[in-house]
Order: sequence, then structure tokens, then C-alpha cells
Amino acid sequence: MNVQFFWEKKNKKNGTRSRFNLLLLEYGEYYLEDFSAYQFGLGPGELINEDLKIQGRLKMSSRSLVFEPNEVRYPLLRFPYKFMQTDLVELKSTRSGSSLQLTGVFTFSCTQYIEMKAHNKIGAFKVVEMPRSSTPTDSASAESAFRFVFALVHSRLEDLQLKVEQFRHIVKLSDRMGSVVANQHLKPFIEHALISTFDSSNLVDFHEKFLLNAPLSTRKILPLISNPGSLMVTESRLYFQPAQLNNIGDASQKFELRKVSRMYKRRYLLRPTGLEFFLEDGSSFLFVFESREERDHVHDLVNTKSAYSRRPVVTLDEITRKWQRREISNFQYLMHLNNEAGRTTNDLTQYPVFPHVLSDFHSKKLNLEASATFRDLSKPVGALNPDRLEFFKERFESMPPADAALGLPPPFLYGTHYSTPGYVLFYLVRVAPEYMLCLQNGRFDAPDRMFHSVSDMWDSYLNNPADLKELIPEFFTGTGEFLSNSDDLDLGHRSSGERLHEVVLPPWADSPRDFIRKHAKALESEYVSDHLHEWVDLIFGSKQQGAEAVQANNLFYHLTYEKAVDLDAIKDPRERAAIENQIQEFGQTPSQLFFAAHPRRNDLSAPIVTHATLASAKESSASPSERSLSPSPTSQSTSAASSGKARPGSWNALLGSAKSASSPPTVAAGLSGAFSSIMQPRPSVNRLINNSVSPVPVAPRPGTPILSGPTSSASNVLSPVAGAGMGSLEPAMLLPDEETAPIVHLGDDFRLALESELVGDETDGSAKSRAVALDAANSIAIEAEATRDLDIDPAKLRLFPSELFYWHTKPVTDISLRVQRCEVAGAPTSLSGELFDMFLPHSGRRKLNAVLATVSKDSLLKIVRVEQDLDMSQLYHSGASPGLVSRTQCTISRSFSASGSSLSACALTQDALKVVLASWDNHVYGYNISSATAAGKKFAHYDSVTSLALDEQDTMLATSSLDGTVKLWHYRLTPSNSAGSSVSSAAGFLPGGAVVEFEDHELPVVKVALTSWQSRAGESRQRLVAGAAEDGCLVVWDADSQRSLFSYQCSPSRRPVTALTWIRDRPLTRASSTAAAPPRLLVATQDAKLLCTDISGTLVAALQCDSAVLCLGSVQGDGALVLGGCADGSVRLWSLTAAGGKLREVQRWSKAHSGPVTALALAGVPQSDLPCEMMVTGSEDCSVKVWRLAFDR
Repeated sequence: MNVQFFWEKKNKKNGTRSRFNLLLLEYGEYYLEDFSAYQFGLGPGELINEDLKIQGRLKMSSRSLVFEPNEVRYPLLRFPYKFMQTDLVELKSTRSGSSLQLTGVFTFSCTQYIEMKAHNKIGAFKVVEMPRSSTPTDSASAESAFRFVFALVHSRLEDLQLKVEQFRHIVKLSDRMGSVVANQHLKPFIEHALISTFDSSNLVDFHEKFLLNAPLSTRKILPLISNPGSLMVTESRLYFQPAQLNNIGDASQKFELRKVSRMYKRRYLLRPTGLEFFLEDGSSFLFVFESREERDHVHDLVNTKSAYSRRPVVTLDEITRKWQRREISNFQYLMHLNNEAGRTTNDLTQYPVFPHVLSDFHSKKLNLEASATFRDLSKPVGALNPDRLEFFKERFESMPPADAALGLPPPFLYGTHYSTPGYVLFYLVRVAPEYMLCLQNGRFDAPDRMFHSVSDMWDSYLNNPADLKELIPEFFTGTGEFLSNSDDLDLGHRSSGERLHEVVLPPWADSPRDFIRKHAKALESEYVSDHLHEWVDLIFGSKQQGAEAVQANNLFYHLTYEKAVDLDAIKDPRERAAIENQIQEFGQTPSQLFFAAHPRRNDLSAPIVTHATLASAKESSASPSERSLSPSPTSQSTSAASSGKARPGSWNALLGSAKSASSPPTVAAGLSGAFSSIMQPRPSVNRLINNSVSPVPVAPRPGTPILSGPTSSASNVLSPVAGAGMGSLEPAMLLPDEETAPIVHLGDDFRLALESELVGDETDGSAKSRAVALDAANSIAIEAEATRDLDIDPAKLRLFPSELFYWHTKPVTDISLRVQRCEVAGAPTSLSGELFDMFLPHSGRRKLNAVLATVSKDSLLKIVRVEQDLDMSQLYHSGASPGLVSRTQCTISRSFSASGSSLSACALTQDALKVVLASWDNHVYGYNISSATAAGKKFAHYDSVTSLALDEQDTMLATSSLDGTVKLWHYRLTPSNSAGSSVSSAAGFLPGGAVVEFEDHELPVVKVALTSWQSRAGESRQRLVAGAAEDGCLVVWDADSQRSLFSYQCSPSRRPVTALTWIRDRPLTRASSTAAAPPRLLVATQDAKLLCTDISGTLVAALQCDSAVLCLGSVQGDGALVLGGCADGSVRLWSLTAAGGKLREVQRWSKAHSGPVTALALAGVPQSDLPCEMMVTGSEDCSVKVWRLAFDR
């Protein structure tokens, strides 16, 4: 089979074309026009130096200017508009001492530009930045930017000036309001660059008869590139005339239809609008039309009225029989199946997929006679390792059911796919480096994550939960060029110091060519021939989706399946763009070809069930396009609930449903708007449904004391309003469907009395109790849910606030808290907390001593000693006021001004002897509390430091900044005393700068969180870093391997993340020996969403709040109870139940502060598994409040 790959075609053209190509632009950027131009150097006094003149072409794009010098020794220069500080300013001056008058000369300034392909050598882009001053200034000076001078040749400068000015404005709009809004402003320029007429002078033969009445607007698709133009079909040829948009000099393209060997209908971004032509020489052309109708019309015309119609059509059944009769090889058959299933080398999102066939990459000799040499082809990659498969199933168990309103998708087994653009380029980076650079924003991936060794690659596929790659056809054909670094690319060095160069081959391969030869031989071996049908069932056949996919452990995220979403039906441009981005980056499952078990190669008598078979036999009442794509969450829940043996949505319930199902379940309807909350970079979410159920009054229980004051009428449950007299009463409210729920009453003393009544059978372990908490301030009723298997009933949490403290003069930005000591009835306990019971005794006093650090926009750090008594005898007294139950005394012991700039964050060390501060002046400061001395400072970022976090061992510090980066720093507790060293006095920081700098974000990073995780005793700890940006994008990295684990768009409207915290599962009692589960992330956004994800990027739970959450903290070690401060001044309690994937608001304390609650810290007894007992909140109104936490029995 003659196969021509995209990278082979491009490499053949290299050296004969311009160095500039569309891959040098940002993904999604449009190239519009170019100009002949000169670049001039600047001499003394900023005068133009005509002797320093470089001739070239100036390329104008929608997001940047690019200058391509004619001489290849000079690099291409790219000037992004967002870094330009000025528009194009015309210069009228002449060169000193010259009579030559220059026209069309202009200048501009920028703070950053990019150099590419110097000496025509491909490599990572070189970003040249103007060093930023560590001292903030009100405005950028002329010296703080690069200045460039150009002159146009035979072109009007005014036209270029106007367009660049407009494009700069559009880029600014994109940064503030998102790409959808910006694209609306860009639309006139795009439409102007498109053409709708066909130039008949391009015809080879003027006697050709047009088959179309008018040319069709279409796009020619290449990997990562889309070229718009007009398409015309005649009886003899197909013509494609490129538009001005994205046209870098390509002339009209054409090919003879009689030389077309095959024509395939294709999907593009899951839309059935593509048409691909394969020519006899192995080349191919993929076109995408505006609609399915236009595509089908061209297909029918070519098929019936052109020279192509003479070609015989070979059906899928016939191809399969040819394979069985060994008339074609395994490789040829797989290529045929990929073609039939919509896979093409012209679209990286649908690249042909091939199986791993070997498992032996360590032996010196490859034994193709031994079955142990081969991979089990009956299982998907994710199921090859039983331990890892169990992890996937456990994660599935914790996923919430599908909920379109909350953006919750149907549960899935695998959150990553086996074929994505990034995975294809992972293999091909050495032969297609520019494609990788385009995908990675001008950088190669981290060397430790790149394709280094075949054996390491296989080990990763067996053990890494995020690595499920299958192979590509290049592994079985050709010379193995993609395994060699023939262009001597600088791919970096691995952490071991080894240069990343050629791919390390297995011992049994002497060279890349030898590897391909033996690998291809393995594909054609008898073992693979006997088992290939099993893999075909998984990828193209009956086990791809539906009930059989469940039984085969082959269930992927639902958006990867064909017809999972109708993009044409989505009217919201933001949502549609987000789904398109996700489809492009996440991967697509091939079209299903077979609907019964694929026959073995040696069994010619077995039936072949394809679309054609189903249609002819009329075995299905529905068309193949209506077949199921993934198991229905609804059917899963129904099956599980009816069996009574597994919770709805559990893997066992789903498997049971699949085994008993007479037909595959279908995808739940109404999910087209629910695709925002999933893991890939920048997805979009449908607007979440607000909770606008009208509450109804609830009658009190007979004999139940409601208030410690006047009783209410029998028709309403009454409670006093905070700040009002006892006569000011309002009714408690209950959601209409909660008539059997227990009632929680909250009086003016913030006391909760819970009456609990089980709903359902008392013996049912899943029976739940619901509570309604009447807020002390505004009597708002909140639905509360607590499962019986929770260690602590969330409705029994009681908060006792102190008075408000005003030791800052500007808004509080961050708080850090450490409890140092606990005493019960005057007798100190051990720090281990062994003498404490989870629930409080009925008598005695419990005293906490703590250290509190607060920072503010007033540039001050306050260190406060906190003493707090809890009188257990008063705790259970119905008439006791908060002041009698809990007494708080705060003493300011230190006040420190690090600089004149606002402080954004602080973190106390575990021993509460030192504190690290983040400042808006780009620095991080250290402060020694015991000696009351500054412990130095360190320049951390090129812009304000927005957040910081210390790990639990005080060994590593994470910082985030408005410069769009997250950095990790080694931290030492004891500063060096070396004299004369400025670095040694920089308290707490090891010399040498940041350990690693993460630059995955495109916009300022506003929050950072750091944690470490040890799954079992004796195992090494894994350190995880999370950073969240102004556009709502969350990225999580492994701090040790320095690789990105996932990125996730938290906000559909790209609003900033307002709070970010890790919540770690750990046993609540010392007797528990359960291994710790991976930590989870709790994220809040400015559009009032609260989300919880696991470390694979899978959404665990989501909730739409009525006020933005600005700060968060976990009450328990496992994060089952979470407290947060909101923009409306309230403090709220949420319950997170991992088993059911539910996040619900349980209690609310309104008007905790008069302004938004901007900071919150929780702390418990050190080295104890008890819940936190103290909380401190800070507000934009400059106040601080200390709270005592207690639980009723």
C-alpha cells in the first residue's frame, strides 16, 4: 500500500520555499498580507543607520507582525501585538549626512519579541524580553522597551498603520473578554480576505464542463492548518483556489479525477462535513465544507458524473474477506479500516491508529514464536495492568452521575484517549518539529516527557494512569526516520543530564530501519493474525461503545465518540468554540465499522456485520447514526437502584446493566451544554441552573423547643434575626420536596439544635438525613445533606465568633494560622492529641494557643498571639450566649512592613517561628518571628507576586505572579550565617533561583496551591502544584518530574479563579490503616462556581453558588467538610461526599463581615487527626474575626 505521510511531503519541500510558514504563528492566528520592507538599525542619538539595512518581507497577521529577512543567517522576528507598547509611528527624519530621503519609514516599541529559524535551523523559539525593573513604576519609560525601525517598499504605510492599530485593539479585547468577542471584531477582516468567485483562467481545458453552478466556499485541511478557498468541480478535474487568507503563496491546486483511487466522506471536529481524495501516487487532499449537504452534493457529483465514476467500489465486507484470504496484509487491512473509520494523516485529531503488538523490549533477540513476546490484543491499553485498571474503576465509582445543569458528563473509565494530536507529535517530533513547536507555543515539551526510549515508552503505557497511547502506522512502515534525530535538533537534556537525541531502541534492534523491519514482521506474525480481530473489536467494532465496551473495560469520555454532540445545534459561540477546542485536543474515537464480533482471520464462515449488513437485513429499527455512543448514566442509575446491590453509577452496577441489557444503552439526552467542566485546556460550560425553588413554611414538631425566647405560632418555625430584638422573627423555610427532613434551628446565640429523622428503612445503610439550617442573620434556609456513613454530621458544626478586630487600615489579603498548644481543664495534653475524643466532653474547658499572621494592602504583616477558651459545660446549655461558650483574646506581638507595596499572601512555617510573604513589588520576603527581624528578600517574578504556598514539610515554596508563571523554590528553615553573601541572608531560600518555572498559562496566575502525597507508608512522596489564572484556566503539575498533569477550564465565561485549595484524604482516626487516596482540588471562580477535581483532571463535584467564593479551607482531613468566605460577607459550610460525588451547601453564617470575606485560615491541634478547631477570617472591610469550631455529639 502506497502511504504518504504529511511530514514526508513537507520535508521534501524544505529548502526550496520561504522560511516563513503558518506553523510559526500562534494556533488559530490568521495570516493576511505581506509587504516588501527593509529593517534599519539605529545609530547614536536614535538616528536611522542606513548601513545597517536588512531586506526582507514583513508579514501581517491577526496577532503579530513577522519579519522574514532574505538572508537566512538572520532569524525571523515575530512581534506579538500584545507586547507592542506603541502603534506604528511614521518617521520623517533622514539619515545624518545623507541626501537620501526615506519614505514609508516607521517605528514601534515592544517589551518582547521572538526569534525563529536563524540560519534556517529549526529549534525552540527564542523569546527576547526586556529586563524588567524590580521597582514598579507608574508608566513604562522609553528605555524599558525595544525599538525597531522598518521601511515599506512600494506600499502605503497608512494602510498598514490602520490595520495594526485595529488588530492591537482586538488582541486587547481578547485578553479582557475572550476570543469569541475578539473574533466578532476580527470577522470583517477575515471576510474581506475570503473570495467567493472562481477564476476560470485556472482551467487546464477551457472546454471542461462545470458540475457546480457556483464555486463552494471550503477549507483545505492540513495538520494544524486550515486554508480557506473556493472549490470547483468539472467533469475532468477538481480545482481549489486559495483565498487571500492564510495564503503564503500557494497557487491554485488541481488534480485529475481519473487519478483518484478512493474518495472518503470524513468528519471534522465531529461534524460530517469533510471529503478526502486519495490519488494513485499516494497523496491525498482533505476538504471541509460549510455543511453536510454541500459535502454530500460534491460527493454525489464526483461519484456519478465525473471521470472518477468509472472506478469500482470495494465494500468493507470485501476488504475483510480479502484480509481473511490473506490477499492483503495486516498492515494493509488496518490502513483500510482506518480509512473507512474516518482516520486520515491530514488531520492530527483523527490520525490513523495502530496497535501495540509487542511487550518484549528488553531481550537481545526477538522471539516471534513465543506468545509472551506479544501484547494481549483483547484488552485496551488501560486494562493491560490489573492494578491500574482497578484505579480507573475506583475513580469511576467516585464520579457523580451525569447532570446537564451542573455540567457533569456521563461517568467514564478513561479520562485520556489513545490518539490525540499531542500523542501523534510525541512520536514524530524528530521529523515534524515545527508542528510540535506550533502545538507547544514555540517550545518543545520537557525532555523527561518526550519520546526517549521504546522500552520506557512501553513501561509508561503499562503503569502511568494518564498514558494510554496506541501506535501510529510509521512504526510499521518506512525507514524509521522518526526514530533518528537526523536534523540534530536541540531537544534539551533529561534530568539525568543525558542529551535527548536519538530514540533508544530495544536490544533486539540494530538500527531504526531494523526496528521497523522487525516490528512490521511482528505485526504480520501468526500470533497477531490470530488475535488482531480482538483489537479491531475494541477500536472499530462491537466493543468500541455500548454494553460490550463496558464489559471490555473500554469506556472513554463521551465527547470522543461520533455524534456525541451536534455542534450545529449549539448557538452559544463561546460554548461551541470550547467544545471544538476540546475535540481538537482530546482526541476522537474512530467511526464504528462492525456491529458484531469481528471474524477471526482463519474463519471465513463467520458473518461480517457492518452498516451495509444492518441496512440490508433491516435488523435495527434505528439508523446506524442513532446507535449508542456510551453507556447512559440514566440507565446505569436505574439498573443499580433496581438491583439494590450497588450504588447508582457504580462500575459494578454499570457492568451488571451491560451484561443484562438486550441492547446498548444510549447517551443521556440534553448533554450538549454540559461539556464545560472537563479536563482539557479551555473548554466551555453551559450556564448552570440556579436554585430558585420557592421555600415554604414548615410546621414545628409538637413539644420541640424552638427558641430560647417567645414561642411562635403553630404555622411557622421562628428564629430571631441577628442584630434585631427578640420580637423580630422570621419563618424558617424548607424546600418543597423536603417535608420529611429533620429541622435545624439556629438562634441568636449561633446554637444549632438538631432533630434527626432517618428517611427510609432504619436498616438501610444508604438512608440519609436532611437538614435545613436557619441562618442567624437573614434566616435563609439551606438544604443540608449528611450521609450516615460520614464521620461527622455537617449539620452539627457550630461556630462561635469573636468580636471584630481592626488592626489593618486596608483590605485583608491573606491569613495563615498555626495552633501550637491545647489544654483540657488546665492539664496540657500531648501534641498527638491522644487524650481527645472526636466529640467534645460535657464538662471542662478546652484552651487553644495559636499564632496568627495576617497581611493587607496596607503593606503590613501582623503577628498575633491567640488564646481561645471553650467552656464545654456552657456549650450544651441552651441559653448560653457565644461569649459564655467561647472566649477569644488576641494580642499583636509583631508588626512588620516588608516594603511600601501591598502584601498579597503569607505562609507560616509549621513551627510558627517564621513567615514568608508575597508582595506586589515582585519580591518574596522572609520574617523571623522569634527575633522580630527581617530575614531578607528575593526577587521572584517580573510582575507582582499574587500567591504563595509552603509544602507540609517546609522544604518547598510555590509562588504565582501576574507575569503568568508559577515557580518552585527550595526553602530552608535556618538561614545561613555566612558573612558577605547576599544570597545567604535571603532567609529561607537556597541559592540558585527557582527550582523550576512553569509557563503553561497565557494570562496572569492569581492563585497557587502546593501539597505532597504519600499513598502508603514507605513510598516516596509526590509533590503536586496547582496554578489558576485570570481566565479561569487551572493547570496542575508534578513538582518532581516537572510535567503538567492536566489543564482545566473552570469558568465557562473565562472568569478568574478566586480560591484554590488542596484537600487530602487521610484517616480521621489513628486506628485506621487505610491507604491515603490521592488529593483533590477545590476551586472557586468569580462567576460563583465551586468545583472539585481529582489529580487526573476529572470533575468530582460541582455547585453553582449565589455569591462568589473568595477563600476556602477544609475542616476535616478528607475534605468532607469545607468552609469558605464569600463576596456577600457570609461564611458557608459545604459537604463533599466523594462516594456520591455531591457538593452541597449545609450551613450559612451571613454578615460575618460587612464586606467580602477575602481571607480564611483553619487550624487544628498539631499532629492530630481531629477536625480543625479554629478559624480566622479577614475582609475587604479591613476587619479580622476569630472563630471557634465545635461539634455536637
